[in-house]
Amino acid sequence: MNEIHNRILDIINKDQEHVILCGDFNQNPDDENLIKILYDNTQNRLLHNPFQKLFSNKKYSTFHYKSGLLFDQIMLSDSFFKADAKLSFQEAKIFNPESMSTKNKGFEGRPFRTYAGTRYLGGFSDHFPVLVALKK
Repeated sequence: MNEIHNRILDIINKDQEHVILCGDFNQNPDDENLIKILYDNTQNRLLHNPFQKLFSNKKYSTFHYKSGLLFDQIMLSDSFFKADAKLSFQEAKIFNPESMSTKNKGFEGRPFRTYAGTRYLGGFSDHFPVLVALKK
């Protein structure tokens, strides 16, 4: 995470307008490493993580046994949240339509997986996609 943090600092310090950081971080939005990445060394905000709110509202993109997880996240630089922004943040979502969810009892609301171990199930993924809506 240090390398990512340093790269974000470099980009922002070169007066780049927008930074978008996205991926499967293998950590939830409330994990210490992901909280640290949001701030510079003097605790000025570098990035916003709109998936923190989704996670606190028990919205998940994947599951491990009985635990809901939100490893898939999109973080945005402060520039997306300013009143005069050319592109402004509108909304963060987890794309989890019923058609991509498993039909198995006891696992409702979870992604329809492609594999369970080595057994092919024919689903999409073990993670739901995430997205952010921006307004021009």
